[in-house]
Amino acid sequence: MNGLRHEAGVVGTIRTLDYDQIRYELTLAWEVEGKPEKMVFDLRSRTGPGNGRMKQFFADLGDAPPPLGTRLRISRAPRDARPPALVPGFVQREPGRDAQVLRQVWALAALRRFEEAEAQFKELDRSWERACAETLTFAVDVHADDEDGAVFEWLREKATTLWYCWGSTATSGGEGAAMVPDINRAVNRFQQIEKLRAAR
Repeated sequence: MNGLRHEAGVVGTIRTLDYDQIRYELTLAWEVEGKPEKMVFDLRSRTGPGNGRMKQFFADLGDAPPPLGTRLRISRAPRDARPPALVPGFVQREPGRDAQVLRQVWALAALRRFEEAEAQFKELDRSWERACAETLTFAVDVHADDEDGAVFEWLREKATTLWYCWGSTATSGGEGAAMVPDINRAVNRFQQIEKLRAAR
């Protein structure tokens, strides 16, 4: 309704989805290539997204290929997301510093200093595996678009290890079952990234 138009296949990050019951309008706020936009749809229209037909609307779009000459963005991380800065001479000597250790692991891996990253990785306190797994999962997404897949693959392996190690701490079948969806969500995302990278 506000004149914005995008072809099927454009990738963006949805920030909010609002419904105005009085005007019967749907407002979709999202970011496309780092630029915020708001698209407004009249829910009384017989075309486009609407009440009761959102699923069908997106299904009808299909998996349109990106326009020629463009590169499909795989990562879901913000475009300005970057690896943390390397801290020269950092040594893990005190317990409870996993946040700093993990930043150093990611920073070293991003520089392809994998042996040093591995040494730091071994210093992680395993009681924080869930939080560490989430951080490295985000790091995997940040590197999903790397031309060279070495950093992505190293981080994916370590994040997968942490997710499964966390799952192995379950003390009952019920607790284990509650962990499975989170583990599967991360592992499935890794597999999706791999497929998208292979299809480029």
